[in-house]
Amino acid sequence: MIALSREYIRTRIADSQAVYERGKKIYRFGSYLLSHRDLKKKEFIYRMDGNYGNYTTRVAFSDDMVHTACNCPYPGDGCKHIVAAALNARDILIDQGRQEDLFS
Repeated sequence: MIALSREYIRTRIADSQAVYERGKKIYRFGSYLLSHRDLKKKEFIYRMDGNYGNYTTRVAFSDDMVHTACNCPYPGDGCKHIVAAALNARDILIDQGRQEDLFS
């Protein structure tokens, strides 16, 4: 199982430290809406306020992987929207008592 820590999100999901910091800002300021969550499947879909419109960001967790997608124009895989979504989804799963599923 992966250890889904903030460090993991910073080093393995975000494309860079700068992207991570931008994603943290989005997360802190709540510039998103959780539009769908399935706690059993550990799937989350967000609507993100973006610079050029709203974007859809998806984060899903399996035993050994984090699956992400975002339709923003950022050219990489680890955009700031994915960082914000992963941080929020992590907190939701911890709050729902699923910490052992993710952090064992």
